[in-house]
Amino acid sequence: MPWILSPTAIIVKTSPFEDDGLKRRIVYDCTTSGVDPHLAQHAEMSLPTILRLLQSMGKIYFMAKSDLKDMFNNFPVRQADWTFLGFSHPVR
Repeated sequence: MPWILSPTAIIVKTSPFEDDGLKRRIVYDCTTSGVDPHLAQHAEMSLPTILRLLQSMGKIYFMAKSDLKDMFNNFPVRQADWTFLGFSHPVR
């Protein structure tokens, strides 16, 4: 099966928290390659609220905070699905 390529781009926004005042984010566009409708077939997942986490912890646990704003979302992908995850970016 041939690779399905999804285009990438870089979005630049102003940010007072970056040294140069610019926040850069890589965008992986699965809509133009036709992969997006297949991803929507999977069940949706939502993160628990803080209240739900506290209710599930019990009395002998403690909680800590970590800033994950720049963390990459890494998750395993079945080898059979690798063909859908190619990407391209124009070279200038």
